[in-house]
Amino acid sequence: MKSNDPGLDETFDPDELDEAVNDRAPKSEAPEIDARTSNVTTWDDPPASHGGSAPKIPPDDEATIGADLVDEGLDVADSEQRVAAADPDSE
Repeated sequence: MKSNDPGLDETFDPDELDEAVNDRAPKSEAPEIDARTSNVTTWDDPPASHGGSAPKIPPDDEATIGADLVDEGLDVADSEQRVAAADPDSE
């Protein structure tokens, strides 16, 4: 008696199985394709075939961002020290 388990059958050929599956598969387009969407770009197009990358624009001055944050922190600290010095009960 011949086994149905491909692991035990020495005459099993995986290529034959693939061909049989492909022969039985329906030969139609994807169900989402219809007259209204037929002009949509297909999924098989490589990403590089359309468009391009956006130009890289560096910030005007990266050093200003850090300097602005430091200045703002110093202003807040100075303001808190002034309030604390004026009111001995404030924390």
